[in-house]
Amino acid sequence: MSTRSDRRSRLQKKTKAQLIDELYGLKGDVDESETATLLKKALEIVDQGISVFDADLRFVGWSLRVPEMLGFPAEFGQWHRPYADFVRHSAARGEFGPGDVEELTRERVEKARKFKLQKFRRTRPDGRVIEVVHTPLPGGGFTASYSDVTVPLRTADALRQSEDRFREMIEGSIAGILVHRGHMPLFVNREWAHIHGFEAEEIMAMPSFLPLIAAHERDRLVTYREARLRGEAVPERY
Repeated sequence: MSTRSDRRSRLQKKTKAQLIDELYGLKGDVDESETATLLKKALEIVDQGISVFDADLRFVGWSLRVPEMLGFPAEFGQWHRPYADFVRHSAARGEFGPGDVEELTRERVEKARKFKLQKFRRTRPDGRVIEVVHTPLPGGGFTASYSDVTVPLRTADALRQSEDRFREMIEGSIAGILVHRGHMPLFVNREWAHIHGFEAEEIMAMPSFLPLIAAHERDRLVTYREARLRGEAVPERY
């Protein structure tokens, strides 16, 4: 019969997939200390922030990224520590907004107790934005995954601001500007629309802007466009 130390030594040789498979296939003869060791080994090799809580909302384990990302003290990694302690710690630092700490804690614990898929974002005191996903486990409990989405959000915000500035510049231009695909308007500024005696919204509702061009000029305009698409040189002004 293998001893506990023998079984633990074999953990060192297992792959991540094997560790996780064994974790969810544990039999009744494996005690909590060995379960904790197995889970700890599995989570230590996970790059993403992941924590696990059981059906009684007690701490089971976390990856090393979690305390780093969320600022939890090392002692919070204690086996079977109540989930409420983690929520209360974050609420006390204002990470769930203003309000009574105990009330904020109670609300989030009750929500977690429903063991339903949840996805939300929280802003850390240092300004980082963490996306959190709670995924229920068979038989109760849940895993929580944490992703730092600060950079993507800031990039998207900077892009929106850049687009807004560009749009304001185009809208305020004294030159008429029209963007189209196959003669169907995709964008038109007010100046181009007013030159042709319309509002921009009316131009955008048209299936083609060609009827706005004098009949004797349409063929030349279409010819120039087709030449550009072939990469041929055409007059820039006409």
